[in-house]
Parts: sequence; C-alpha cells; structure tokens
Amino acid sequence: MLVKNDNGNDSGFLTATEIGKMNIVADLVVLSACNSGNGEYYNGEGLLGIGRAFILAGAKAVVVSLWPVDSITTKDLMVRFYKELEVTGNATLALANARRAVMNSGSKTSKDQRGLKVVSTKAGVGDLSKRNNPFYWAPFIVVESGL
Repeated sequence: MLVKNDNGNDSGFLTATEIGKMNIVADLVVLSACNSGNGEYYNGEGLLGIGRAFILAGAKAVVVSLWPVDSITTKDLMVRFYKELEVTGNATLALANARRAVMNSGSKTSKDQRGLKVVSTKAGVGDLSKRNNPFYWAPFIVVESGL
C-alpha cells in the first residue's frame, strides 16, 4: 500500500488507478514490499496492479515481488541490487547478480531473524534455514514496458 499526504477529503492512500493517471518519467521504479507484483486479473486486460500502473504512467521498468518477502534478506538483496545497478546500469542484470549473491552467501537464518513466520515446511517450501532457498531470492522480478 502506498500512502501520500492527506489533502482534505482524500483518504491518503495512493491507488493503482491514481498512479496510472500520473505522468512518471523514470527508467526504473522499485517496489520492494511484499506482494507488490500482485493485482487483480481482468479478462482481456491481464493483471492490473501497482506495478502495471507505474508502467502505464510512464516508468520504463518496475521491480516487484511476487510473494511475501523476508525483511532481512530483502534488505540485503536490495542493497546489493542498487550496488549492482550502479555498476551495470541494467536492472535485469543487477537483480540477477544480487539474487546470485544472496543465494551463494551461505548466510543462515532463523525463525527469530525472519520477517515472516513460517508455520510448516511440509507444503514443499523446503529448508528455510539457508538463503539458497528460492523463498529468499526469487520473489523479485523486473517488469519492462517494452518501450
């Protein structure tokens, strides 16, 4: 959820519809919160959400997450992503390099460290004690406008 300044009768919440009407001149928008790539599916239109709204508003690319993310690992991933972006100038390559760094970091996590609480690993999630599990590094993707 994005929140803007409250102006009179405005609720202060920034909606996908409001974003889509903006004129955004940006090469990249990063939405690193949980589920930022989700939205509602409309027949004939596809998935409409905040990520697509930024594309419709003029952003050339948007980084979004596809599921709830671990807070600590996401912080580390985003720091690495921005460092890689500064070096490569390419969001897709920077994200791939950042993912690889997190995956190969050998860092371990514990239930106390994770921003999310996983109740059971019986659902095929696998071992969540190490960051090489896709749960930690795979939720982020780059969506490009194609322009």
